[in-house]
Amino acid sequence: MVKVAICEDDNIFMERLRLKVNSFFRDNQNKVDIDEYNNGEEIVREAKRNGIGYDVIFFDIDMPRLNGIKAARVIREIDNNFILIFLTSLDEEVYKVFELNTFRFIRKSYFDEEIYAVLEDILKRLQENSTRYEFKTKEGTIKLAISEILYFNMVNRRVNIRTLTDTYITTITVFKEIEKVVSSKGFVSIYRGMMVNINFVKRIDKETIELDNGEVLQVSRYKISEVKKAFFTS
Repeated sequence: MVKVAICEDDNIFMERLRLKVNSFFRDNQNKVDIDEYNNGEEIVREAKRNGIGYDVIFFDIDMPRLNGIKAARVIREIDNNFILIFLTSLDEEVYKVFELNTFRFIRKSYFDEEIYAVLEDILKRLQENSTRYEFKTKEGTIKLAISEILYFNMVNRRVNIRTLTDTYITTITVFKEIEKVVSSKGFVSIYRGMMVNINFVKRIDKETIELDNGEVLQVSRYKISEVKKAFFTS
């Protein structure tokens, strides 16, 4: 079951989006459950009361009282795992949303042209997130989804795996083995022997990145352009 929320104050556009989302997932043999919110205050109140149970949230940026960006910022503090899509009639607003681990945005004026590509990318990400990979460690074999891993790095000739809650020391001694698996799954090299999940990058400065867990990591000057490109297109 794919759980989706739509936060949109225009009921006509809400219905239009709901029908597209429902049709797409059902056509791809996925059950979907869609909740609708007419303003940012409603979904924030629900998130604070019951947590986030959504795989995907569509936010209209331009809403009265609590707009989509402000509401998403509050909800991101509760949960960073859902896929965040912004809807906007103001193209220039899209540049304000990258810090929120935004997956994609849809311009309302190009809705029909952009919606299916976005939905296909969402489905691909959900499938990747549900796939668990096996890693051998000193304590035994572990299974992790890509969405759980912040980064891989080489320490004392062993590949370490950092998640939000743990660090695992694997038996892998050749970093290229990791690169072959994750380089096409949202990970980017920040220097030799370290690859970061771009979906956990909160902010990029001139020579560093900040992750959602507060860690600040140095980026090689030879890699910074590649990291920025991945961040702004992820």
